[in-house]
This record gives sequence, C-alpha cells and structure tokens, in this order.
Amino acid sequence: FGTYMLSIGQPLQLIKVSTNIFNLALGFSAWHALVLNHVLLPKKLRPGWFMSIALFLTGFFFLSLAIISGLKNFGYI
Repeated sequence: FGTYMLSIGQPLQLIKVSTNIFNLALGFSAWHALVLNHVLLPKKLRPGWFMSIALFLTGFFFLSLAIISGLKNFGYI
C-alpha cells in the first residue's frame, strides 16, 4: 500500500492514513493489555487502580484521536 501511494505521488495521504491506523492500533493495544492484565495475571501481579485508570484513559485518547481524524479525513467533520 505504501509503495502504491508513493508511486501515484500522494505521500501526504500515506502519512495521514498510516497515522490514523497507528492511533487505532495504540488504542486497541492499550485496552487489550488492560483486559489481559486483569484476566490472566494472578491477583498479586495485577496492576493497581492508578495504572489501570491511566491505561484506560490512554486507550480512550488514542481511539478518540483515530475516530476524529478518520472522520475529518473522510469529510464528515
């Protein structure tokens, strides 16, 4: 995909799309790690409430950033 976008002369669009995908991946990864930490780890090794809240807010930030930038790129905002 990257080679195709560069070959048709749209490097700025490639940066916008890849940044949006990376934000989506970071948000999903944060929430995935939060769920796995609370489901699979023993009680003594689970993160505290502060770390859990911080990880949830991090996931929320990156997912909302991906949604907002995606809506802006498609012209809905």
